[in-house]
This record gives sequence, structure tokens and C-alpha cells, in this order.
Amino acid sequence: MKRVLFVVNPHSGTNNKAGIEDIIAGNIDKEQYDYDILYTTARGDALRYATDATAAGADIVVAVGGDGTVNEVASGISAINEQRVSEGKPISETALAILPCGSGNGLARHVGMSLNLKDAVRQLNGCTPKCIDYGKINGVNFYTTCGVGFDAFVSLEFAQAGKRGPIKYIEKTLANWVKYTPKDYILQSDDFRMDVNALLITCGNASQWGNNCWITPHALLTDGWLDITILKPFPTIEAATLGLMLVNKSITDSSKVISFKCRHLEIIKPGDGPIHFDGDPVIAGEKIVIDIVPHGLMLMVPDNTGHI
Repeated sequence: MKRVLFVVNPHSGTNNKAGIEDIIAGNIDKEQYDYDILYTTARGDALRYATDATAAGADIVVAVGGDGTVNEVASGISAINEQRVSEGKPISETALAILPCGSGNGLARHVGMSLNLKDAVRQLNGCTPKCIDYGKINGVNFYTTCGVGFDAFVSLEFAQAGKRGPIKYIEKTLANWVKYTPKDYILQSDDFRMDVNALLITCGNASQWGNNCWITPHALLTDGWLDITILKPFPTIEAATLGLMLVNKSITDSSKVISFKCRHLEIIKPGDGPIHFDGDPVIAGEKIVIDIVPHGLMLMVPDNTGHI
């Protein structure tokens, strides 16, 4: 019998989670899983619950929430894994799983988890653990994407709005589009240096921001590489075309985009300003350091998922 902890963020996204206990009880394979449920009440709870569960040898810790909740749960498991690696041990067998109910659900969408909670619990019954990569930006873990520029600026505005959901995100995007000025950046890796004026720079471990916006459409969770998308300034008349390219996975075909893969990236930006990790914004100084951590986390993945 596998030991499972569900970590529920009752305030994430826009989904009502009042019936989550009944949904889990009515759809989980009780012959396969013995489970407990904990609810978060403040930021950091999910991280602590996941760390403690991993240390205690749980088989699976399930993030029930949005990308922020997923990041906290995954970071709790990763903290134990990094400690084990530093001691010359293999990573823990404890796996992250996701019941997506946030605003973007980037990692869940990448691996094909249903956004219907009943269906997602049933999917969990048939999931298998896969060893995936994750990234670090200035030492902070990210599992989907991180970045700097317009998307980080909008993420900060969105976080301060007090209301979630894709409609509010679109409102913030449109409201800030006319007043945002692209910035000059210096990018450095082990074998190149680039000076670029960019609207945004996104580093993807997974393929999308969320909401099926495929900003790094060729990213894989298991290849040991970061996928970088640099979006250069463009006239407003081209916005609809670029938006369509985001949703049909062809954004890297645009002449306004520079894309490449690397394992380590340093970005020098003009002074203090927002960056984001898995959609959560923070203020950072002028130097940003981004790295990939290959094969550092177990993730429960649906059996019908293709390349991850």
C-alpha cells in the first residue's frame, strides 16, 4: 500500500475545493493508496508539509492547487533530494503528483493531467513515476518556467490584484502593454555572450506558461536542458499573430523570437526589477543566474503521456 499525502491549497485559482475530500474518496484506488489530506493556511505550509512527508518516506505528495502550490510541494521534496545528493545518496523515491486547480496549471498541462478533479484523481490511479529535471533562478527552484521582462512585470501586477483567473491576467496584460518599455539585456553562458533588446526572456523546463500558451514549445522535462525564448519588441499590429503562434506551439518560428538551449545562463538586466519563477514574481537585482538540475525529482505522469 502506497502512502500518499494530499496538500490542498483552498485559495488557489478559481476552482471551488469544498468537495475535494469527497472527490478524492470517491475516485481514488483505495486498494493501491492509503492517504491523508492536509490544508494550507499560509504561504510556506505546502513546502513544510512536503518536506516532512518526504523525510518520513511518503510515496507520493499531491499538490492540489495552482502553480505556486506545485512549486512549494515540489521544492519540499527537492530539498530532501538535494540533501541526499550532497551526502552521496540517490534522490528520494517520493514523487510529486498534481491535481490541477489553479489559474495556469503549466506543469500539469505539460504532462497531460486533466483539469477536471474527478478525472485527475482517476488518472492518478494509473500514473507512473518519472525522473524529471527542474531549474533554479538565483537559487530559487522552478519546475515550469522562469523569466524576466514583460511577463514578470504582469505577474507582479497579477499577484497584487487580489483576484485570480485567466480573465484578470488578460486584463493586466492589456493594461500594462501600452506602458511597458522593452529592456536591454546581456546574456552569458559557458560558450557565448549576447546583447539584446527584449520584451521578455523565458527559460523553460516545461513547455508552457500555462493556459496552453506554449512559450518554450520544444522543452522536455527529462533532457537536462533549459529552453530559452527571447521575444524581441514588435508592433501592436503583430500581437494577434504572435498570440496565435503561442497557442499553436509555433512561437519559436517567429522572426521576433530568438530561441536556443543551454544548461547555465546569466542575465544582466538594468537594475532592480521583477523576475518570476513558475509565475510567482519577486524583485531581483541586476544579475540573474539560471541553472538546470537534471533528474532531480520524481513526478507522477499519466501512462498516455508522450515525450516529457
